[in-house]
Amino acid sequence: MDDPTEEPLYEMILGRVLWGEPREEVFHRLSVNGITGERAERIYAAAWAERLTVIRRDYARKAGLGLLLIVGAAAIFCFFWFGVRVIPRLLLFLCAGMLGVGAWKAIDGIAGMIMAGSKEGSVADEV
Repeated sequence: MDDPTEEPLYEMILGRVLWGEPREEVFHRLSVNGITGERAERIYAAAWAERLTVIRRDYARKAGLGLLLIVGAAAIFCFFWFGVRVIPRLLLFLCAGMLGVGAWKAIDGIAGMIMAGSKEGSVADEV
């Protein structure tokens, strides 16, 4: 089989990789089922690539929310500052809060996308 995702055991191996099972245990499970060598490497590599895709997609969503908050804060500020020519203090604090939370989420999301390969444990944890 050329496509490792069409292997009969791929879904089981993908589940193990997504749950963060160590590489050695995954290869042991494959060898117990008679899959070794290059074939096992291809299955594991495909599952690992899908794990990275899932992690990066979740962190991209977080970064997108952060950027949306930053743009929202800037839009509110610009509307009141340039359009109305006055900005109430409470609204200024709201914009600053939105900007702070947005920056925090955007930085966390971008860092998570960059560091996706080093995340340990289940992909369902923490993101």
